[in-house]
Amino acid sequence: MRSTEAVDFESLPTPPARDLNESQVLALYEALQQRGSFRLRDSALVVVLAHGLRANEVEQLDVGHYDGVRLHIRQAKADSTGTVPLSRQARKILDEYLESCLATDNALSADAPLFVTLAPNCPGQRLKYKGIYRVVKTLGAIAEIPNLTPHRLRHTFATNLLLWGMDSLHARTLTRHKSEGSFKRYAKRAMQAAAERAYYEAIGEDCPEERQTEIFNAE
Repeated sequence: MRSTEAVDFESLPTPPARDLNESQVLALYEALQQRGSFRLRDSALVVVLAHGLRANEVEQLDVGHYDGVRLHIRQAKADSTGTVPLSRQARKILDEYLESCLATDNALSADAPLFVTLAPNCPGQRLKYKGIYRVVKTLGAIAEIPNLTPHRLRHTFATNLLLWGMDSLHARTLTRHKSEGSFKRYAKRAMQAAAERAYYEAIGEDCPEERQTEIFNAE
């Protein structure tokens, strides 16, 4: 019987990224417009997830972890703490959500949870992992995106960083992956896009670029 120490783990296939395509991103944006009184909270929640945070990291966020420009991740898987800069549109959405929170609580403390439940039976409590998952699944059903999970938004962020031409080291710093091996699944579509550009250059044609739509820059 072969010892488990002899198994060549490097030969195991890397799981594929499960990023969203442009049409799915647009569908998700449209689904958020149908969330009524939940729209501000859910839009802020999704835009944070869409910047590569894990659901359990989002659960731990307090108001004081947002400095108006970036999010400070204090608790994370495998001690992958760090900061994540937010796009202008993402900051606008998060600020709008926080302003709505101030309308009901005139003194939001720095240690107050960033995302709270809106259910009538437990309003204002920290939104837990299961609640975050439930919000995303609900949006997936509205947008008709099969098997939408919070982690697919993280995959989309990582893949797009590479498609936009960011150096993998910088991209991995933002996603807080510890190793290049665990990050390389996101490179496949970026490499395919680069190969297509090289092909069209070789045959003397302009490359019909695939447009990458960042969530909430979809208007």
